Amino acid sequence: RLSEIAEDIRYVKLETTKDCLINQAQHLYHYKGNWFIRQGPVFRFDDNGKFLNTISGIGKGPAEYIELAGIGFNGKNDHLYMIDGPTGKAMEFSLDGKFIGWVKDKGTKSVLFNNEYFVNHFWAKALALSGGYRVTIVSLDGKIKEKLLKQDISGFGKNINMLGAKLYVFRDSVTFWENISDTVYRIGPDLKCIPRYILDFGKEATPLYFNVPISSPNYTKEFTKYTQVVNFMESDRYLFFYISRKGVASIVIYSKSDGICFSVDPGVGIINDLDPDCYFWPMGITDDGQLYSISQVVEIMESLKGKASDSPKPANTNHSIRKIIENSQVDDNPILKLVRLKK
Repeated sequence: RLSEIAEDIRYVKLETTKDCLINQAQHLYHYKGNWFIRQGPVFRFDDNGKFLNTISGIGKGPAEYIELAGIGFNGKNDHLYMIDGPTGKAMEFSLDGKFIGWVKDKGTKSVLFNNEYFVNHFWAKALALSGGYRVTIVSLDGKIKEKLLKQDISGFGKNINMLGAKLYVFRDSVTFWENISDTVYRIGPDLKCIPRYILDFGKEATPLYFNVPISSPNYTKEFTKYTQVVNFMESDRYLFFYISRKGVASIVIYSKSDGICFSVDPGVGIINDLDPDCYFWPMGITDDGQLYSISQVVEIMESLKGKASDSPKPANTNHSIRKIIENSQVDDNPILKLVRLKK
């Protein structure tokens, strides 16, 4: 239950205008009171949900990207870097969207670290670009500082199965994981890479190569023989794992303080007894330690259908999700959910 780990939950309704219409919000970033949501261009909102400005957009111009590999923030000058995967450009912007310039930063996924480095992850056939290193660390002027996790790429003519990976900055380190590994890695200020958490899937761990290609009708059958990390997130006290185990979704919360694991129903998420009308599962964490997720208005409307109006009321009824939905339209922009964890 959410009350076991959290103090409260609150909601931020993102302003809806013709200049910031959001369809899907799978890429969401928070920095110093600002929310950045990728939707073709990147939309910037303040902490109260007010739309502020647009940054960049899809294209081949000097200030545009083809496919976004990551967004990072430089705390020294409050500039934003957007990394374009196909071209390797790391484009620098002010928060109000002014284009500053760009440096070369090749990587299929990338984050800005410690205000002075890009940490790049290479996967699948892109490993050939890094000479077989899964991680490189590059300074802001484009010079390679470290190459980490050497991978044998001699068999890349086979059916490689490196499908997913994620990097993010947590406190003073970069955390990353890959679907082919049961290990979550950490890169610290010394730029050394260490295994931070090991799930130990044993024989269920996904191999780098499959016997069948992705295009084969037997690929799904082959894929469901193994176990993969689909998503992972960390707070100061908890680890949040979304795992596909032999094709079946499994969600686990691990408490760092006492070693207890909570198994969560993937169809329900964390039981939200703080505001019983709204489910919750975290997408990320803000720099001040709040968990966040985002949902479309129409999704929340559907989840409220059939729920009794006399269900237990949240502590602050005026700010419950039901109250917000009553004053919303189906095609309004999404609603942010913010959870403040217990100390």
